Amino acid sequence: MAFSYSLSKWIPFRNEKACAHARGIRRADITKHPNRDFRIEVIDDKAQFYSRFALDIVTRIQKTAEAGKPCVLILPVGPVPQYRIATEMINRLGISCKHLTTFNMDEYANDEGETAPADWEGSFATSMRQSFFSKIDSKLRPPDKNIHFPTHKNIGDYWKMIEDAGGADCCYGGIGWCGHIAFWESHLGLEFGDDLKSYKKAHGRIVELNPMTIMQNALHTFSSDWSWVPLRLPHPGQRGAGRDDRFQLMGFHPTYLQIFLVVALPLMGLVYALLGGIKLALTERLGLDEAKVGRLVSGFGMMVGPTILACGFLTDSIGRKNVFLAGALMVAAALFLLATTRSYAGAQVSVLLLGAGWSATINVANVLMRVSVADKDHLVGAINFYDCIFGLGAFLTPVTLAILLRKFRYSGGLLLIAGLSLLPTLLGIFAEMNPDRIAASAAGTVPDRGGLSALLGSAAFWIPALAFLFYAPLETSIAGWATTIVTGDAGVDAAGDRARKIASSSLSGFWLGFTGSRLLVSILSTKIRIGEQGLLLVLSLCCLALMLTVVLSRSRGVSAAAVVLCGLAFGPVFPTLMTALLKGLPPTTMGRAVGFFFAFASVGWTIIPMLIGAVTRRSGIRKGFLVAAASAAVFVALVVTRGLTAS
Repeated sequence: MAFSYSLSKWIPFRNEKACAHARGIRRADITKHPNRDFRIEVIDDKAQFYSRFALDIVTRIQKTAEAGKPCVLILPVGPVPQYRIATEMINRLGISCKHLTTFNMDEYANDEGETAPADWEGSFATSMRQSFFSKIDSKLRPPDKNIHFPTHKNIGDYWKMIEDAGGADCCYGGIGWCGHIAFWESHLGLEFGDDLKSYKKAHGRIVELNPMTIMQNALHTFSSDWSWVPLRLPHPGQRGAGRDDRFQLMGFHPTYLQIFLVVALPLMGLVYALLGGIKLALTERLGLDEAKVGRLVSGFGMMVGPTILACGFLTDSIGRKNVFLAGALMVAAALFLLATTRSYAGAQVSVLLLGAGWSATINVANVLMRVSVADKDHLVGAINFYDCIFGLGAFLTPVTLAILLRKFRYSGGLLLIAGLSLLPTLLGIFAEMNPDRIAASAAGTVPDRGGLSALLGSAAFWIPALAFLFYAPLETSIAGWATTIVTGDAGVDAAGDRARKIASSSLSGFWLGFTGSRLLVSILSTKIRIGEQGLLLVLSLCCLALMLTVVLSRSRGVSAAAVVLCGLAFGPVFPTLMTALLKGLPPTTMGRAVGFFFAFASVGWTIIPMLIGAVTRRSGIRKGFLVAAASAAVFVALVVTRGLTAS
């Protein structure tokens, strides 16, 4: 039998159709929402719910400490059982909360709008201190100045206090019976109608509680005594809920160290590719023959292997910043000398100095890429992004140099680059390059002092390093011989010209794909979780299949396409291998790990291309390239071994 009725007039929202629709949502559909960013999860078990709540709080505190950043949380009173679990975790694990700043979202007030004193037994401040702050070990507890509660005196500027603290990393809150969000009562929504932007920017105020809220609080806090529940409370408003006007913040807010890397890495890429871009101009300026120019270029490469290894030891012993600044100044000095010298001897000294300085900066930069990212789950995407902008700097170097040399001539163009190379030095002076060690100090823990023997005895080091040894020659092989394979036995006629154009275009496509695939991985990692082991397995298998295609295909078009696809497969390999290398190592050994990593690669870069050349001279380029395919097969085997070892 039908029965119609009206909702009570003290209920602000009385749209009967909307209420009926909400009642009609089945349990199986309650977590479905048209907005993909609005994630809903139902946790039936109370113990599990409070444990998850506590774990989220503690994880945020710990990860920000590891990143050397402050942690700003907006906390509720109700529920409170999660705080007991959180304090137990904090105390047992010795997690420092000295960097934690908290803002409670509400407090009770009387008819005049005056907030309850902090020592009133029914106040939110009393509840929080009893259930959370006082239970944290005094050595780990946040300073009193970092603990905030809204009052009738500060409520107007409470949102600004949150912004001045850096904005909320997360705002925890609940939805009440009347539909309030953390005591921002439902009837306040009537002021804003459908103007959601204004609603989000609403400032704090003293709020009069809805009758349903009073009954809810009486039931859960005051033993069902509704006469004990004050009428009003101050609320910071929706503007205080978090950065970017989002209730729970998951956005990317770069640290100074991350900004420093984004500026420095393209310039490091430019220095890496510099000699190839100025070779002709340098030849004309100094009147050199090809043999002397070749010795200059090889001199840079010869310095990189041993110097980057030595710098790894220095990075771990005298400090990252000292090594980086020394290397950056060496690069600037080398560029100045290269711009002004008129002798071959001066060019030799400048190139050796350039190789040594670049090795020092790139060793530290690879360590900083790792320690600048607090969340290990984001490492693959972050390091791919960093290496993408490094590669972009190298990729744009020929064009950049052509413009500078044409506009400012040789000396002027190089002096401009030398001046520009001082920018990382200036930024590096103010960069905190040891956020991991600061976090360990803040947490009261001693960093793992793993030494050389521990490093060299770790499978976590050996397998990625050996994998890089056998992968690195694949890049060299494609860069050095791909155009020869694609061109084949083309003659000097029009067909031969077309073949050479296809070969040249395929190599350009290789480098574009190489850089673009790193960017693609970094973008995808913000949407889905990408594990380094799964990605390495896919990439290594693609590398092997594509190298075999380049070798075995007799079609110029197929070979050219395989070369381009090699760029897509090769691009993310180095950053993902670096992730695999550094992810599980103690920070005190990372410099040496990076040094050995590149030293292993230099062996692969040297020996395997020599083998390819020797086989090519006897049996032709395709037979020679089978050596590269064999190297790719060993790379696959090592990646599989890493997965089995990790399991």
